[in-house]
Amino acid sequence: MDKHFKFGLKTMCAWTLFLALIYGSFAIITKASLSGLLDTETGGFISLAFFIAWALIWFAIGQHYSKDYAKKKEAWKQMYPAVNDEEVDKAFRADYFSRLAKVF
Repeated sequence: MDKHFKFGLKTMCAWTLFLALIYGSFAIITKASLSGLLDTETGGFISLAFFIAWALIWFAIGQHYSKDYAKKKEAWKQMYPAVNDEEVDKAFRADYFSRLAKVF
């Protein structure tokens, strides 16, 4: 298993935990049951398929951003070969995440 696959799994798990936290909070506040998540027409198949599809989408997003990060980091290291790797990593992280924050 490569690091990009693992990051995709971590992203998918974080998304799943976020959904569980949100629905759990909603269920506690409104005293709703789990059956509110399931559609009655198909016995929950459409709800489950939608949940799995969203989890796979978040897996793909995490894997894509991990690959993007690695490529751009390697390009930075090649642009500044004389600079210490630790300094390049620090500067790259600051630049990469500031650009990502601007996107969001």
